[in-house]
Amino acid sequence: MFGAPEERVDLALTVADGAVVSARLTSQRALAITGALAGRPVEDVLKRVPLLFPLCAQAQQAAALAAVEAGAGLSIAPDHHRARVALALAEALEGHARALWVEGAALWGGAPDVAAWAQLRRALASLTPALYPDGDAGRVGGGRLAPDEARIQLVLEEVRAALALEALPEQVVELAALTRWSEQRASAGAKMVATVLERGWADLAPSPRLCPELSAQDILRGLSSAQHYSDRPTLPEGPAEAGPLARASAHPLVADVIVHHGPGFLARLVARLVELTRWPDALAEALRAVAPAPAHTAPLPGEGEGVGLADTGRGRLAHRVAWADGKVTRWDRVAPTEWTHHPDGVATRAPVGWPAAEAEARARWHMALLDPCVPFGVTVEGA
Repeated sequence: MFGAPEERVDLALTVADGAVVSARLTSQRALAITGALAGRPVEDVLKRVPLLFPLCAQAQQAAALAAVEAGAGLSIAPDHHRARVALALAEALEGHARALWVEGAALWGGAPDVAAWAQLRRALASLTPALYPDGDAGRVGGGRLAPDEARIQLVLEEVRAALALEALPEQVVELAALTRWSEQRASAGAKMVATVLERGWADLAPSPRLCPELSAQDILRGLSSAQHYSDRPTLPEGPAEAGPLARASAHPLVADVIVHHGPGFLARLVARLVELTRWPDALAEALRAVAPAPAHTAPLPGEGEGVGLADTGRGRLAHRVAWADGKVTRWDRVAPTEWTHHPDGVATRAPVGWPAAEAEARARWHMALLDPCVPFGVTVEGA
């Protein structure tokens, strides 16, 4: 079995007469890896999903397991589902924190707080053994679920302490209050908001449309109707943006930002801050609902086909798995990065018309706020 290749996304801008005239995305995402899984034992592949798809590994594993369980006609214990949702949420929380403390710092000129992010990452990673002490979280149907409540509580306390400064105060429910909060520059998020406002970039890169919450049937319909749906998913109306802005656009603060500045730079940033504020409590609530459950032991049927979903920080992830005689016949993955970074989507459409003098700086913010989940580069040609 092979490991995951290095992945990245690059945005190339072309300028002429003092402005950006075109933008092109080049992706080195590991999209073809799913095709190479055909013929391999489905249970062997499942065990290696976190290695094959290390980005958002918890969500990748949850979606792959859900796909196989759906194809096998398994109804897993609700507590296993709750545990998977909690682990994927913890992973998304860590990703949002990294976007502020590590990638975000480079945007406003600060020093990346790698130590704080690494500490939070370690704390959240300890949730898996706190739920599945036998190391069988990736078992089809669920492993032995035995929550260690004391250990989980310690993790939650550490998470709340780490993110206390990033949490938006309760009174920040509209743009004016957000502006006053950002002026204090007391957190990484506040510094980013203040920088966007000071540079007059709040309304840059408005999203033409936001991706709705997709169902398994939506994914199956897309895969059946479009040849390149896995690497260029789109709605019937056109490309759509997934992620925090799509999920949080109805939140009062995000909605007020959209009213004043549209669904662009500031709205994307604030949507992430809103989620970072709400998710520690959501994680605690999800973990409280998890009760012990036995490991599933029934064998997997020789054939089946199903779609599984899991939510990541960047949007909804889907896996479709089909197998016969115990071996994979088809494995499709539809990741949120391919929604938001569609070659004809907001990533490439928005920069056209930007002044050449600010093109590279704007593009770096643009890509970071869209968050491709992998390293990205920006080049400006013809300057």
